[in-house]
Amino acid sequence: MWHRFIFLWFIFLLSTATPVIPQVKKIGLPSISNYGSQDYNSHPRNFSLIQANSGLIYVGNAYGVLEFDGNTWKKIELPNGLTAITLANGHNEEIYVGSVDELGRLVTDSQGQLYYSSLTHKIDTAYRQFGEVKSVLYSNEKTIFLTDHFLLTYTSEEFTVQRKTNETAFFQYIGAVHGRVYVKTIGGPLNILENEALSPLTWSVSLKDAKIVDILPCREDQELIVTQNSGLYLYNGSELISYPVPRPIATSEITCVFPLEGNFIALGTYQHGLFIVDQDGKLIQHIDKSKGLNSNRINALYKDRENNLWAALDNGVAHITLSNAFSFFREASGLLGMGYASLIKTSDIYLGSNLGLYHANRSNVNLEGFQFIEKAEGQVWNLFEINGNHFMGHERGVFKVEGGHVELLKATQNAWTFLKLEDRPHQFLVGTAQGILVFELTGSGWKFANKLTGFNEPSRIMAQDKDGVIWVCHGNKGLYKLTLSNDLQSTESIQFYGLEDERLPFYVSSVLDTEMGVLFTTSDGIARYNVENDTFELFDFVNRHLGNNKYVDKIFEDKDGNLWIIQEDNIRVLNPLDNGSYILLNENIIREMSGQLVGSYEHVNVYDRGNIFIGTQEGFAHLDLDYNISNRKEKQKHQFPSWIRKIESATNPDSAFFLGAINANMDRVVTLPYKLNGISIDYSAGLFQDHKSLSYQYAFDLQEQGSPQWSEWTNLTRKEYTNIREGAYIFRVRARDMFGNMSAIDTFDFKILPPWYRTKKAYIIYGTIILLALILLTLWIVQKFKLQKERLVEEKNKELLLKEKEVEEERIKADRERIKLINEKLAQQVAHKNTELATVAVQISQKNEFLYQLRKNLNALASHNEIQPTSIKKIIKVIDHDTRLDNNWERFQFHFDQVHQDFLKRLSAKFPALTKTSLKLCAFLRMDLSTKEIATLMNISTSGVEKRRYRLRKKLELDPEVNLVEFIKEI
Repeated sequence: MWHRFIFLWFIFLLSTATPVIPQVKKIGLPSISNYGSQDYNSHPRNFSLIQANSGLIYVGNAYGVLEFDGNTWKKIELPNGLTAITLANGHNEEIYVGSVDELGRLVTDSQGQLYYSSLTHKIDTAYRQFGEVKSVLYSNEKTIFLTDHFLLTYTSEEFTVQRKTNETAFFQYIGAVHGRVYVKTIGGPLNILENEALSPLTWSVSLKDAKIVDILPCREDQELIVTQNSGLYLYNGSELISYPVPRPIATSEITCVFPLEGNFIALGTYQHGLFIVDQDGKLIQHIDKSKGLNSNRINALYKDRENNLWAALDNGVAHITLSNAFSFFREASGLLGMGYASLIKTSDIYLGSNLGLYHANRSNVNLEGFQFIEKAEGQVWNLFEINGNHFMGHERGVFKVEGGHVELLKATQNAWTFLKLEDRPHQFLVGTAQGILVFELTGSGWKFANKLTGFNEPSRIMAQDKDGVIWVCHGNKGLYKLTLSNDLQSTESIQFYGLEDERLPFYVSSVLDTEMGVLFTTSDGIARYNVENDTFELFDFVNRHLGNNKYVDKIFEDKDGNLWIIQEDNIRVLNPLDNGSYILLNENIIREMSGQLVGSYEHVNVYDRGNIFIGTQEGFAHLDLDYNISNRKEKQKHQFPSWIRKIESATNPDSAFFLGAINANMDRVVTLPYKLNGISIDYSAGLFQDHKSLSYQYAFDLQEQGSPQWSEWTNLTRKEYTNIREGAYIFRVRARDMFGNMSAIDTFDFKILPPWYRTKKAYIIYGTIILLALILLTLWIVQKFKLQKERLVEEKNKELLLKEKEVEEERIKADRERIKLINEKLAQQVAHKNTELATVAVQISQKNEFLYQLRKNLNALASHNEIQPTSIKKIIKVIDHDTRLDNNWERFQFHFDQVHQDFLKRLSAKFPALTKTSLKLCAFLRMDLSTKEIATLMNISTSGVEKRRYRLRKKLELDPEVNLVEFIKEI
């Protein structure tokens, strides 16, 4: 049972092991990406372009040189706004530029900024008016600038000048083929440049009036000479032979030419766009403005490393993906609408869209395009062939298709699908929006027979199993299992498996009859029907190849029994084995067309390995599977580059540290102060064909870390880092295409300086401070121990003093008690003395009262005549004298000073001017006696007391605000 597998596997390996040389596809139009002035922000007109050794694209523009990395355009200006007419690669990364009376090269500054550096000043002043630089040729380590008037050869930083043999003629062409350098002047023959001398070639005399566009190597040692208006010629080493080309080329003015892989030639013209011919001169492609270019005038062509073509246009730049396994039938091919159905025959192609049916001659489809078939306008759902007859399922019914015409067989609403019946070659079914129709072959051809009765459900997807059962898939309801009557008039039985049916545990999107039986595409993978238990089971032999996501949108089977499984814009191809299992032949076939299929109506028609038609939202794609495999192998052989394009401050976008120049001699390291420790990095990769599908991975690690810590894959082309700690870092970036091919890794070194407080000088200062601190700490500790010792001694002394103090306090307390007793005794004595003083004062007062009364009585008696006044007055005088000199005062004074610590003595000493009366008043005030009491003791009136108090204040010289009593008590 393995013989079939071995044979198929051998065929598969044979077809894929030997790489197919990339070539121009002969069917369908290539994908074209146009870049206009709004994209590159410069003049729309472009004159030349090259791909540098780095992989970057450079374009000579009317306002300078443009640089493109797939993501970003940059402009490099020339002096005085000159035009970059021609570009050429030089040694390593050198790019030479030619203009009018100006030439130079692109060089890199210290920041990686590419700028134009003039070389004109190195030319002898006599030759600096050289006119337009028409071409630049780098050969044998020399750079030759072909100008209007001179050949300027630049080597070892010096120019040598080659004059024209005819001073009136301008130089017109220079090129190198098979090691020979050809030079031509206007009106002259071709010349060979050898040893800085021009030698004319006699065989080229017939070309003297022709303007040579280029000379290409062709067929071993032959050379193809392309002229602007005089045709193409083949030089075989002995004679010049006219090279036949199609009339559209022969009548066009050719501006540029470039050889392509597989012996194809691309020709650019002034007014008719781009022509591509094979080695025999047969026209393969004609691409102009109507087919996708922005302009019909092409000024220059260049084939990049991916074997794709770049065109410098009068209005923009075009990228034409000739190496893509996919080509397209869209509006440029005369086809309008989304692709739903196709029918491929040996000589014809029928394509059905949502706008109608289109037909083309297969052998000339690229040049003539598709023609719309009358009466077929509207939604085309399906195209069907049976017994050499062609049918169309249309929104208006079932049509027969023949050549460029259609005939309506049955009007109905949405004829979705056709189904051939086993053992019934003269009948077929049509699934419609209102049930199933039966068609049969009669003597007059295919006719509508009848509609199946008993079943009126929409039947967009149908299949018949080996038992003759018809399966109808209804996406919104479930599955129907129909058994038809022998005469195909009705349904004998209908079994329904709804979305909630336990026998159908998953959502079913479509059904297909294959060599392995009827297969159902579901949300969980591919399933099969188990007749015995009337359930649906997952088909593990297939599902094991579906990856993590098992959801299947649709399934197709080709003529070899291979299963084409569509999953989320991806197609896997499985080959069946005799044991019922499958092997995976291919996957990711249409990854580059992600998002372009027509959802829920996916269409894949495998005519053969080289002709696979896929419906898209803009028409149809044509896939050459062998070309696809070969293209992948070529990409795996040649690793594409990745580029770090710009590095700038994350906080200040105007502060750029690196501006993206690809220069092997440049020191790719940047040192940043700590205040700029946030950076933004832009990157790209040198894969232009599938650039939008690229994903990137980056790593930012310390240099001593070793293996990089790669990020997750991302589509972003910028990464920002902030607050980076000081250190030596390395940034790495790499890219991955849709097939998993990895780019080379690009790197850039960073050194982030520490902040001033983390520099070596700062650490020395910190060390010095720490050392001083340690010394001071040691001294402090020693001093602390010393103080602690002194404190302990002091505390002990304090304890002794405290004890002494306690003893002293006890003594003092005892003394205080003793003093208190003494004071209490003294207080008693004072009280006793005060009592005595009061008694003396009262006695004095009583005595004075007595004497005063006696004096009063005597005065009364003296008023009587019978008593001698003189005698009585004498008595009164004696009494008065006694009153004033009574010795009771001395007694009072003695006791008062004893009680009040010699108050009267101290008062007399301090104020000697005080009289005895004043002293007595002071004593009474000291005893807190009232004015009335003082008046009684002094035998005067209260007003007299006040007067004496006033006189006393004056003697004491007291201010009015001073209290007299308080003052006396303080003495």
